[in-house]
Amino acid sequence: MFLLRNRLVPSALLGWPLLGWALLGAPLLGGCASGPSRAEERAAYDEEMAKARQRHEAERALIQKERDRALDEVEARGREIDRLGRDLEASRNTAGAHKESLDAALALLARKNQELQQRKPDDTPRTAAEAVPLLLAKDRQIKALQQELTRLRAGDPKPEAGQRPVDGIVTSANLELDVPVARVDGDPISRREFIEFLYRDLGAPELLDLFVNRYLVVREARRRKIEIAPVDLELWVTKRILLHTRQAGGEEQMEEKLREKGFTRAAWEARLRYQAEPALMLKRMVELNRRTPEGQEAFTKRVRSAYDERFTQRVMARHVVVACREDASPATERAAFKKAKAAKSQLDSGVAFDKVARYYSDDKESRKVGGIIGTFDRHRYEILPRLNSAFFTLPVGQVHGPIRSRVGFHVIQVDKRLPPEKPFDERTRRELIAKLEREDPAREEIDALVRKLRSRAKIETALVFD
Repeated sequence: MFLLRNRLVPSALLGWPLLGWALLGAPLLGGCASGPSRAEERAAYDEEMAKARQRHEAERALIQKERDRALDEVEARGREIDRLGRDLEASRNTAGAHKESLDAALALLARKNQELQQRKPDDTPRTAAEAVPLLLAKDRQIKALQQELTRLRAGDPKPEAGQRPVDGIVTSANLELDVPVARVDGDPISRREFIEFLYRDLGAPELLDLFVNRYLVVREARRRKIEIAPVDLELWVTKRILLHTRQAGGEEQMEEKLREKGFTRAAWEARLRYQAEPALMLKRMVELNRRTPEGQEAFTKRVRSAYDERFTQRVMARHVVVACREDASPATERAAFKKAKAAKSQLDSGVAFDKVARYYSDDKESRKVGGIIGTFDRHRYEILPRLNSAFFTLPVGQVHGPIRSRVGFHVIQVDKRLPPEKPFDERTRRELIAKLEREDPAREEIDALVRKLRSRAKIETALVFD
């Protein structure tokens, strides 16, 4: 019996609902105890979202990396196309210059032959080939006069009458030393007086050494029976005329320069012709000397230097440029430097290079691609030496700057260093040799030849001023 509101109720009447409640409540209570809480569900959800974000960031970084690589490749291809275009244009210009030189030489030679044919048979040979002995004789006379002058100043006795001069020594009359070189109030100044002034006032051991070197080269060339054809002499002279005229800016500018120096056109060309044969003999002698160990060593160094200059190491880099000319005011330069320092600080703090470049850089082209300037060699920035040196000497992957150049302040980062685009193999070596053989000898090769010739000769100098 149970007491309910002061009434007795049989227990049998209350048993079944209590039992039913117990049976229903048990599984419900048990289910609530074993299921996850709301906090646990939220934590699991956050974890899944974090993993998804990480996957998304990794995919985004990979896409960005691929994009940067593609942009680098595009930029590199663009630079390569530009370089090939420049090389093609240079080749065309070189070919044009060679053709121009050859045409001018042929025209000059034709004119000279025509002049020779128009002269009387008794006056001069009719062809250039017949004039070679006279030209060689004239050259020997000039050298003989110089030797005679040196001998007389040294106090050596004059050769007796009938005695054969040594190695082409001739009397000074052959050079016509009494011909005036100038007149002052009608009074002539002779070549003899001018030569004496040059010897006494300007003569020096260094100049004598240069002349002895030239003498040794020419003497050895003649000993080896090396002769220079007239057409080669005229071609050498014509090339020098064209080169000097081009450097002066044209015919009118060249004529003006000659007038400033007191030369007539004919006198200048005659001087070039005097220099032509020794210069071509020197070239032939250097070519022969390349067959010797010392000559081959000097030429090998020259080939390697030409390769290092033409096919240099390359770098892949990016930069931020703050424009500031060298003649800018101090206030402008301070402001530009401050801006470049701010860009460097942003990069040092971890801000992406492309963002900094787009905000700070004054280089419109590279700013569009986040400061990327592609892959290049030492020739690209050779007009900016400090910047060029930084690109090829500073560590890879680090931010450097500001670096001052004549165009402004640079903040740079070298991403990669690459070997030269063309290896120093046998094919490249042959190409360089073919190119260098068409050029004038290098100073190192000339020095190697002169050292050998001087070592074989007994040289006694007697430069006195009595």
